[in-house]
Amino acid sequence: MGLSLGRQALERAPNEPSRQRSPYAFVGEGLKVNRSSARKAAYPIKESRVHVAGLFGFSKKERINLPQDFRKVLRYGRRHHSKSFTLYTLKSEGACNRLGVVVKKEIGPATYRNRIRRYCREFFRLHKHQIRGPLDIVILVKKGCAIRRYHEAEDELGRLLVREPQEA
Repeated sequence: MGLSLGRQALERAPNEPSRQRSPYAFVGEGLKVNRSSARKAAYPIKESRVHVAGLFGFSKKERINLPQDFRKVLRYGRRHHSKSFTLYTLKSEGACNRLGVVVKKEIGPATYRNRIRRYCREFFRLHKHQIRGPLDIVILVKKGCAIRRYHEAEDELGRLLVREPQEA
C-alpha cells in the first residue's frame, strides 16, 4: 500500500503552510458561509437584517453597572409594584434608557435567578422604544417571585413600564 501525497504537497516545502483558503474565510468580511457544506459559495448578508438587529440590541451604554448609579435610582427613583417585581424609575441625564436588574440570592438557585434576569433584559430590549424619556430603570425581583415563562414576566413588566405614564 503506497501513500499518494499529490503534486501540490510535493511542490511546497514541509514547513510551508497550506495555500488553501479556509471555507470560513469570508465570515469576517460581511459574508456568511453555509457551514453544513464547505463547497457551497458564500452569500452576502442582507443589510436590513443587520440594521434591525442594531435597533433591538442591548448595548453597554444601556446598562446600569455602577453601584452608585443603582443607589441613586433606588433612593430617588419612583416606585411601581407588581406581584413579582418592584420597578424604580428615575429621569436620566443621558440620551437613552438604561436598565439594571437586582435579583437577590434568597429568590432561588442561580439558574432561576439568571433566567429571571434574562427575562427582564429581553423585555427591555424588545420594548425600549415604547418607554418615554431617557430613564434609569432598576427592576428589583421580589422574594415570592413565581415566574416560570417569559410571557408571564412580559405581562407584569408591560403593566408596570409600558402602559403606565412615566414620571420621575
